[in-house]
Amino acid sequence: MTYFDGAPVPKKQQQAHQPVAPKKPPTVSLPYCTQLSETDALDVECMQTDLGLCPDGQYLMVEYRIGNNNTKIPTGHQWCSATDDVEAAPGTVVEPAEGQTVQIVVTLEDLQKLKVSPTKVLSANFKREGKYVGLRKQPIHMWTEAGEITRTITMLGQQVQIKLTPVSYLWDYGDGSTQTTTTGGGAVDSTFEGETKTSHAYTETGTYTAQVTVSYGGQFRVGAGEWVPVVGFLEIPSETASMDIWRKKVYPVDENCDENPNGFGCDSLFQEEKPQG
Repeated sequence: MTYFDGAPVPKKQQQAHQPVAPKKPPTVSLPYCTQLSETDALDVECMQTDLGLCPDGQYLMVEYRIGNNNTKIPTGHQWCSATDDVEAAPGTVVEPAEGQTVQIVVTLEDLQKLKVSPTKVLSANFKREGKYVGLRKQPIHMWTEAGEITRTITMLGQQVQIKLTPVSYLWDYGDGSTQTTTTGGGAVDSTFEGETKTSHAYTETGTYTAQVTVSYGGQFRVGAGEWVPVVGFLEIPSETASMDIWRKKVYPVDENCDENPNGFGCDSLFQEEKPQG
């Protein structure tokens, strides 16, 4: 006999009060690129690039749990598939000692816990007082050195290898201008003049703070298993670099610096303004 609020409940009512196991939330598996658009239609450009994480001709599939108002919440399961087969088995499976099947999935949150050193914004322009010097309306070539990063972590007692690969670079030049590139650029000779994919020309004089945010695509594998892509991108902002932008003006002088070491421009090519007189 079961009691509620001190009163016995008949057997038939007891059955009616038996707890009901909650239903498992419905799930759906979709190609990763669909989460980048407002519809479930494939983003063709995204699928062509394929995030650089799946073999050619395969999609990155993501399993979502259907929440309130039909919102899609990633479960953390993802895998590469040649079709949009929702029955494909996601992730990497290991067998613990007790014989239970446990799925190890590395998520973007796991990647964000890794210690990844920021890159630097570099330039071939010379430095003055710790700042790269350039002229307005003339391109300054910048680059950053970001490469593949590998880490090994332990999850559920298993060794998990993680590989991070740079896939895009968001440049912020400090003057309101930004651009995204698929390359970090590269070193050039100090005599180089001209535009590159990662160069920028400032239109006004002043000191600007430049920075690049590197987006890494992640993969993981358990032991010697297959590499599995991680959903999302790890974004790491670089260290900042100061760009000191000047303008060039030519002034006629009647003496050279050998004759008058104190003459205009003799102590430095950098002058705030020409003295009067």
